[in-house]
Amino acid sequence: MGVLGFAATMSILLYLDRYALSVAQPVMRDELLLDDQQMGHAQSAFFYIYALAQVPAGWVSQRFGARLTLALYVAVWSVALGGMGCITGLWSLVVFRGLLGLAQAGAYPCAGGLLRDWFPLQSRGFANSVTTTGGRTGYLLATILTPYLMVLVGQLLGQTTGQWRGVFAFYASLGMVWALVFWWWFRDSPLEHPGCNDAECRLIRGDTVAVDPAPRHSDVPPLLAMIKHPTVILLSLVGVFVNVGWIFLVTFLPTYLTNIHHLDLRLIGWLAALPGLAGMVGGVLGGMATDRLVRRVGLTWGRRIPGIIANGGAALAYALSLSTDNVIIQVALFASAGFLVDFGLGSLWAVYQDIGGKHVATVLGFANMCGNLSAGYFASTIGGYAKREDWSTVFLLAAGALLVTMTCWCFVRPTLPLLPPVPDDVAKDA
Repeated sequence: MGVLGFAATMSILLYLDRYALSVAQPVMRDELLLDDQQMGHAQSAFFYIYALAQVPAGWVSQRFGARLTLALYVAVWSVALGGMGCITGLWSLVVFRGLLGLAQAGAYPCAGGLLRDWFPLQSRGFANSVTTTGGRTGYLLATILTPYLMVLVGQLLGQTTGQWRGVFAFYASLGMVWALVFWWWFRDSPLEHPGCNDAECRLIRGDTVAVDPAPRHSDVPPLLAMIKHPTVILLSLVGVFVNVGWIFLVTFLPTYLTNIHHLDLRLIGWLAALPGLAGMVGGVLGGMATDRLVRRVGLTWGRRIPGIIANGGAALAYALSLSTDNVIIQVALFASAGFLVDFGLGSLWAVYQDIGGKHVATVLGFANMCGNLSAGYFASTIGGYAKREDWSTVFLLAAGALLVTMTCWCFVRPTLPLLPPVPDDVAKDA
C-alpha cells in the first residue's frame, strides 16, 4: 500500500501543479496584460513539450529505475512551478510552463512501469485507477484551494496583485518534500524493499518461487514494433481524441464560467472542481469494473467495455450541454463527462501493461505523447474560440472526438503483446 500511496500522491502533485495555472489564469491574464489566446499558447507550450518528451522520459525511467528518475522528475517540475511565480510576461510564462511539461513527461510512464512491477495482473486495474484518481484529486485541490490561498496570500502580504506567485511557491515546496521522502523510502523491486516478504513477491510476479529483482532495461525502445502494433495505434488514437474531449474541463472551464456566467472567483473554483471530483469517483469505479469484468468475461471485453461506455456517455454529456444555458445544468453535464472519461482510464492503463511487457513505460509514453500533442493543439484552439466566445464549437468538437474514441475501443486487443512474450510478460485471456 505504501507504493500505491506514493503513486497516488505523486499524481495529486502532478495535477495540482499543472492546473493551478488554469484557476489563476483569469487573474494572471489581466495582471500580465495578456489575452485568452495568448494564455492558450502558454497552455499549449506545456502540452507540446510534455508530449514530445514522453518516450525519452519513459526509456530513462526503464534505464535508471523509478526511485531515481521519479524523484528527479518531481523535484525539477517543482523548481519550474516556483519559477512561474517569478514571471513577468508571456515568454517567461512559456519557458517555465515548458520546463514543467518536460519534467512531468516522465511521471506517468514511470508510474505505469512501477505499478506493473509492484502489482499482480488481477489488481492492476484498481492500482491504475487509484493512481489516475490521484490526478483528479490534484485537479480538484487546484481548483478549490488556489482561489482561497490567493486570497490568504494577499491578506498576509497586504497586496491586491500577484497573490498567485506565493501560491505557486507553496505548491513547489510540497513537491520538493515528496521527492526527498520517495527517494529515501522507495525501491525499484519488491525484493529490494525490506518491507516486502517472499510471499508478496511471489504474488506480485505470479510465480511459485521468489524471483530476482526486476532488471532495468537499457535496450533501445522498440519504436518500429510500436508504430506497427495495431493496439498501440488504437491506444494512441484513444489518447488523441479523448484529450480533445477532456482538455476543456481542466484548462478553460474556469474561463468559460467567468466570461459567460460572470461568477465570483471562489464560486468558480468550486464549480470547476466538480468534474475533477466526479472523475475521482469514476476512476476508482472504472478500475474496479475492469478487474471484475476481466474475471467474468475475459481480458479482451473486460478492458473494452469500460472504455466504450465511458467515451460514448461523455460524448452524450457534451452534446446535451449545447441545449441549455443554465449554469447548474451545464456544470452537472461537465461533471458527468469528467466521471465518464475517468471511468475508462483504469482499462486504458491496464492495456498498456497487458501488451507492453518490460517496455510498458515506453508504450505508455508513446500513446501519451500522441494524446498530449492533441491536447496542446486543442488547448491553443480553445483559446481562439474563447476569444470569439464560440463555445458551441468547442463542445461539438469534444463530443465528436469522444465518439471516435468509443469506436477505437471496440477494436483494442489487450491479448496481443508488443513483442514475442517471455513467461512473465504473457497476458492470457481469461
